[in-house]
Amino acid sequence: MFKALALTGNVIVVNVNYRVGPFGYLYMDHEDAPGNMGMLDQQMALYWIRDNIFNFGGNPSRMTVFGESAGAASIVAHLIAPASKGLDTDIFLELFLLFRNGILQSGSLDNKWSMDTPKRAKDKANQLATLVGCNRTEVKETIACLRNVPAVQLVENIWSLDLAFLEFPFVIVSRLFHEGLFETCISLLIICFRDRNFFRHKDGFSSLRTGQYSHNVNLMFGINHDEGNFWNIYNLADYFDKTEQPELNRHEFFDCVERAFSTQPDLVRSAAKFVYSDPNCTDPNQRTQFYAEQVNQMVGDYFFTCDSLWLADQIPGSGHAGRIYIYYFDQPSSANPWPKWTGVMHGYEIEYVFGVPIYNETAGYTKREQILAEKIMQYWSSFATTGYGINNMNYIFKLKHNSQLCRVPRLKDGKASDMWPEYDGVNKTK
Repeated sequence: MFKALALTGNVIVVNVNYRVGPFGYLYMDHEDAPGNMGMLDQQMALYWIRDNIFNFGGNPSRMTVFGESAGAASIVAHLIAPASKGLDTDIFLELFLLFRNGILQSGSLDNKWSMDTPKRAKDKANQLATLVGCNRTEVKETIACLRNVPAVQLVENIWSLDLAFLEFPFVIVSRLFHEGLFETCISLLIICFRDRNFFRHKDGFSSLRTGQYSHNVNLMFGINHDEGNFWNIYNLADYFDKTEQPELNRHEFFDCVERAFSTQPDLVRSAAKFVYSDPNCTDPNQRTQFYAEQVNQMVGDYFFTCDSLWLADQIPGSGHAGRIYIYYFDQPSSANPWPKWTGVMHGYEIEYVFGVPIYNETAGYTKREQILAEKIMQYWSSFATTGYGINNMNYIFKLKHNSQLCRVPRLKDGKASDMWPEYDGVNKTK
């Protein structure tokens, strides 16, 4: 799968496996279930690559990490975590970065689904323990019981947890030390550095808001045209699990808003209904494709796009020394098994990144798609090699707004540009 990218870009591609689900992220406020074990797996892999890639012909000082969805969120987490910067302290971190470039495909750590508070993470762990008959009075006994449960049984039960719309069972935990320990960490730093927490003495949520992350990394953020549809098919199946283009009336659209934003204040739901509604639709019972598409855009904006653009906006203002780029992917795939109306969903740029249209000759990709796959592999490889956007991209950068909450930029045909402009705030380029 990785050969095409490696050959096209003349780069070394390393795939990292890490623990996921309860095996990688179970948190019970106890040293035997500290959470973020999967992140520590990734961290150890980064160290291994740094120490050994030279033996494979690679340059340890020019490492680039790239990932999609949860993988993209992980990249931001590593920008925060002290040990992912090459040291166990914050001293001289920028001189010892484990990676210099990052490509975030449809995801960021500030996405609503990517990170839990310790309270929410512990609640999920207790729910799982109850489902598999391991709920004990003592936490240590609960953990011991869970360790004896067959892995298959744990996996079969994780989706039985009480989860909100587009919430996942076990994800990154923002802060793992006990409440009140932060003050101790300030006065006795050695306690923090021996803590098993991936973020150490940092808090994932507050670090994003206050700019406490690595500043010397070039980042490329990515957005797909139809981020929301994939999740709507599963979470709003009565409306979207269809082979034909869904159509909704205003009442059904409002129902989708209520369900997607069930955990949000009334004001947020009311705002979403207002902004994404069609003021020209006078018949609330008339079913239209418009409302179905608005749910797609609304879910994509709220759970993916807005947060990614927010972080891209914040980084330059925090003294970030690296360059920021954004791509927008809207090429449907002729080999996509989903109905045509689903568009370019979450995750459907991956096949182009790894050159699937080129080496999978039986899937029916068009020549145009093969050319696009080659170009995308060149873009990714060029960014990984130089930290700059490729300088011979014959596409355009006129931007137009749609009417979404975060004013998501949309690309349209325009005069070709010979440069990939660096991202600079909302819909502006340098």
